[in-house]
Amino acid sequence: MEDEQWHTIYKEKIKTGQEWADVGFVPNAIGHSKSSPEYRYIAIREPLEQDVLPGMEQDLLFPFPTLSMGDRRYKLFAIVTNREIDGEELVHWHRQRCGKSEIS
Repeated sequence: MEDEQWHTIYKEKIKTGQEWADVGFVPNAIGHSKSSPEYRYIAIREPLEQDVLPGMEQDLLFPFPTLSMGDRRYKLFAIVTNREIDGEELVHWHRQRCGKSEIS
């Protein structure tokens, strides 16, 4: 994904350091029929601020998914939904749910 596809996430008009983007993705399990449900996939990235120690580049394992883009490394999150609201609003709504399943 290109950098211009990422949108800054704000909390009370302050940048959080996180960004969101819509991801074009159709899983094989539901991609075979036009009557399959339509889901929206949102990726959230957060820059990892700590530099990698010299000699540790290949031994670096995190307990969460990461992505390298250029010279930056990001922690990744994802949201799968059927809601069509603005992406940043969706991120805040999802976080307010505190892990409860989505029912709409």
